[in-house]
Amino acid sequence: MERILQHQNYRIKQLEHTVASQTVEIKELNGELVDVKSENLDKQEQISILKKIVLESFHQQSKQEVVPEVHDNLIHFDKHKRLLESIDPSPVPVHTTAFYAYMGGALTTQDQDRTLIFNIVKTNIHDAYNPHNGIFTVPFTGVYGFTFSVREDGSSYGSYEIMNNGVPVGSAIGIVEGTNIQQQVIRTVIISADKGNEISVRTHSSLPHHGLILSNTHGRSMFAGWLISH
Repeated sequence: MERILQHQNYRIKQLEHTVASQTVEIKELNGELVDVKSENLDKQEQISILKKIVLESFHQQSKQEVVPEVHDNLIHFDKHKRLLESIDPSPVPVHTTAFYAYMGGALTTQDQDRTLIFNIVKTNIHDAYNPHNGIFTVPFTGVYGFTFSVREDGSSYGSYEIMNNGVPVGSAIGIVEGTNIQQQVIRTVIISADKGNEISVRTHSSLPHHGLILSNTHGRSMFAGWLISH
């Protein structure tokens, strides 16, 4: 029993010592907190003083008279600024045109010098391509790119030309023989064209054409063109 009491007394003394140490630490922390608050008050006072100095300086500068020469220059600048603001700038015209069309179905022909009509129009910027006659009328003088692709089956053959005002500027020929053989006859040209020129694709003027020109979801016969520069 005495041992138990001695042990408890020992534990109580340790707890008292711990409480005393923590009390000292709390007092020290409270002292540091008071110092920090005091420093913050000092800084706030310094900030208030600086604000007053800045405001007084601003008011003094705003009360100063403008030098006459500077005043005249400012008035002159303001007049020019108002004149410029009143001008309605004219937009610079941007010329652009492009088209893309394909045949809506198959075409059987043996005609020479026949203009091919690509009647399904997907793109026609500036409405310069006519799907009724297959002719693109040049809206702006410039450099253009034109391309066509004609799909032939195994029993077809023919030659095709890109025309500029009735003059051939590019041609391509396709001859295939054999069952289940097909091909795309393709030609692309870059040419200079004047406003009003008519561009089209035709079967060759002297070589005969034979058989089908195909066009469906598996392969289109198409014609396209676009303005490169003007």
